[in-house]
Amino acid sequence: MKKRSITMPLYKGGSICNILPTIAEYNSIKTSDRVERYTLEKETRVKFIEKLREAKRIVILEVDALAYDLFARIKKGYGFLEDSIKISSVFPTYTHTAFASFITGASPSKHGVVAGTFMKDGVVDWMGNLSKSEKFSRNLITCESLLQNFNKQGKKVVSILYDVNDDNFSRYLYPNPIFVSSKSSAQILIEQAYDVEKRVFKKILEFAPRDFYILSAYFWFLDGVSGEYGKFNKETFNYLKFFFRRVEHLMKKFPRKTLFVIMGDHGHTSLRKTIVIDQKSVEKINQISKSQFALDGRVMMFYSQNPNLTRRLFNEEAGSFVEEMSKNNYVRLIGGRCEVEDRIGNLIFLAKPHYTVRLKPKKKKATHGGLSKEEMQTVFGFFMN
Repeated sequence: MKKRSITMPLYKGGSICNILPTIAEYNSIKTSDRVERYTLEKETRVKFIEKLREAKRIVILEVDALAYDLFARIKKGYGFLEDSIKISSVFPTYTHTAFASFITGASPSKHGVVAGTFMKDGVVDWMGNLSKSEKFSRNLITCESLLQNFNKQGKKVVSILYDVNDDNFSRYLYPNPIFVSSKSSAQILIEQAYDVEKRVFKKILEFAPRDFYILSAYFWFLDGVSGEYGKFNKETFNYLKFFFRRVEHLMKKFPRKTLFVIMGDHGHTSLRKTIVIDQKSVEKINQISKSQFALDGRVMMFYSQNPNLTRRLFNEEAGSFVEEMSKNNYVRLIGGRCEVEDRIGNLIFLAKPHYTVRLKPKKKKATHGGLSKEEMQTVFGFFMN
């Protein structure tokens, strides 16, 4: 890997996985999994704890693909966002990996979601499919959910998700989940986004008069809108304007001393080209070199009995568009000392900046999963109403 293309995740104070440990430490929430967690770095932690001291409740708005460079272009229009800061995602910069880190307060090397697609119990599959399987979802996440710990230790948590998130992954991480319908009659994505996200905001508002300590709500559609239209497209900016106007409305409707937290899970980088590898070619590589292939667009892993042969065959297909990464470097980038190293392939490639590798064509203008600054830098903001 070329160092110029890498932005390191900041697991020990500057990452999304340090937010909940800071709230947990302030509230004396205990864990029993013996995983070392880190709070936010001092300057941010001091400011955040000042707000926590005032707060009677916390509303966390989890915004998928809230890239910092995108956010920086719009935050000036909203005074309550003034103190929001740049914060690092985790690696790989995928949704399942990042939100597992946010909610467990641990790096991917500790919670076990080491990629979007990986090997679990001898089977390679996408995280979403593994999570829906009773067999493969056992011990899928290898450390405790801090949100569950809050809830168990007397700090009630409410979680608002989409119906498509109703799987073992979400139920392990999120206490008291309420699933909002993601169906829409709209024909284009941006209209679907407005349609569905209005329901999420409406559901949040229902809890304004109710008793809880943390309300967590997940918003996916920025990821879809930014990916389909482009990160700096007018539709993406229009979506964000819609979103933050709704946040302003929430602030007016919730009781005083509600602390609002806005965070993203990863950013987006512009997509120059998708490289399509024929399924038959992958099957041939797997058969000849006795390997299994995990493909996530930006990150590719082989579990190979003959890695030299696998490398040669794969480079013939996609070598111009990928860079190889050693397993040791991969482990370091996901947090070091991995508890489930068997989930990581022994031959790893990362697509070069602005490229993805897929088995089928996919029309997108932005992507994520890699180590670029645009993918790694996301947002952490907090403000009292």
